[in-house]
Amino acid sequence: MNYKLLVLDIDGTLIRSNHSLSQRNIKLIEKARKRGVKVTLASGRNYSNMEHIIKKLKIIEPVVSNDGAYIKEPVSNKVYHSLRLEIEALKEILGTLDRLNLTYTMHLDDKTLSNKGLSYLSFVKALGLKAIFIGLNEKDNRFSMAHGKIVKALGNEFKSPFKLSMFANKPGSKEMAEASRIIIENYSKIVKISYSGGKNFEILPVGMSKAVGIEVLEKSLNIKREEIIAVGDSYNDIEMIKRAGLGIAMGNASDEVKRHADFITDTNDLDGVAKVIERHILL
Repeated sequence: MNYKLLVLDIDGTLIRSNHSLSQRNIKLIEKARKRGVKVTLASGRNYSNMEHIIKKLKIIEPVVSNDGAYIKEPVSNKVYHSLRLEIEALKEILGTLDRLNLTYTMHLDDKTLSNKGLSYLSFVKALGLKAIFIGLNEKDNRFSMAHGKIVKALGNEFKSPFKLSMFANKPGSKEMAEASRIIIENYSKIVKISYSGGKNFEILPVGMSKAVGIEVLEKSLNIKREEIIAVGDSYNDIEMIKRAGLGIAMGNASDEVKRHADFITDTNDLDGVAKVIERHILL
């Protein structure tokens, strides 16, 4: 098959567990590009938290950020897709989380905003991330405000976020279960819940996924889905892996992710991305 687009997840896929980007991956991505294959990224990160990698890899194609909610072309800054949480429903949801004494973090355009001060390591551990969220010389752009100030600022000082992360002090807390129940019962038509660890879940707009990002790329780049390779390792990569013509799971991915993949490559620490390019693009 003559593939025309390679879409890569970042954490647990493109970068190693020590938060570095290997020279082998960089070189093979450039070789793929010289073969005429377009290369881009699809991540749950904010776009601003991807920019250093975009520059490092010289990405010029539209980039999928915030799990498909925000798609932007780096060179022209053209926004191809933007989907945000509905602001009035969000304020009600935030009120529920605050009442249950739960910590939440909103993913805004260029920063993350929390209702409680949170050390970086606590933030990473709470979200259950496999790779450090801030790495590769990326600046720390998190900040916090009191809940009341956040509610007042929404729609005024800043736009509604693309998604909301919530976490409790311990796995399986009653407060987290209650928050999940309330949100599902009252807001399931406009938001969905994605669980990524025993202590946390994410609240996303309905219709938001990396697969939607793939569809936008198909149209904007005039590429057929069967001409696309997508590589990922996490639960939020499953729909993207299923959407692509060739969906590939990393060797370090969970069994659930691997079940949906057409092919399983090596781990992120053993340059699984480079091996995908060697096997499916350069041969």
